[in-house]
Amino acid sequence: DTGVGLYLIESGEVEIYNDSGEVIDTFFAHDFFGEVSLIDNGKRTANARAKKNTKTLFVPSQDFKRFIYLNNSSGVKILLKLTDIISKRLSYSNKMLEKCHIKKK
Repeated sequence: DTGVGLYLIESGEVEIYNDSGEVIDTFFAHDFFGEVSLIDNGKRTANARAKKNTKTLFVPSQDFKRFIYLNNSSGVKILLKLTDIISKRLSYSNKMLEKCHIKKK
């Protein structure tokens, strides 16, 4: 499934899991997921499922990009915050991979 936008969680809880069904992370109200698709429009690298009654807001990639282009000042702030969050998530993923590698030795 190709990623075509970002999901904002208004309420509830969403599990992010890999193709093996292993839960990678859990997100709650005011979190978001699917952010990588805003950058690369590539295949999603994980799956998502609501853990309980959940309400989300979908932001299509094209709408997000249009907003950024038309609202330079706000757009830069949003992109900086998004970059910060993606960086933290990548660091977390790297730490988890290191732990897995250490356990296998």
